[in-house]
Amino acid sequence: MATGSATGRGRRQARRAANSTAVSGAARAGFAARGVIGTNSHTASELVHLVGGRLGLVFTDRDSYFRGIYHRADSPDGRVEIQPNPIPGDDGEDDLYADEHPTVQVLLLTTTSAPSPALRAQLESVEGLVHLNHESW
Repeated sequence: MATGSATGRGRRQARRAANSTAVSGAARAGFAARGVIGTNSHTASELVHLVGGRLGLVFTDRDSYFRGIYHRADSPDGRVEIQPNPIPGDDGEDDLYADEHPTVQVLLLTTTSAPSPALRAQLESVEGLVHLNHESW
């Protein structure tokens, strides 16, 4: 991860601001809980197939300047996103999407209208996934 690059710092600051805006936007849209699950056992593509099959979700690929390529599925209860933690930086070195989890390679992010123990249990039953964080607002 680039630590001294002005471009890398600028991108990280912009990403944090975008994540903060996304969280407050999700709260305004009626979403009340966000979960973070991680894995080093699966690639993002593998996780799309595992989680999609287990939950009956169809993921679409998204490409973002701040997040790189990630995968998103929407359901009546909320959204599930699968995001590589290392994101290619402008300076040729990877930035981390979640600096607080530097050893995690792939993140699974959930945003729901209410805390969902059933969803959490379904996701944690996938071998190799580890619950990292949960926020309610």
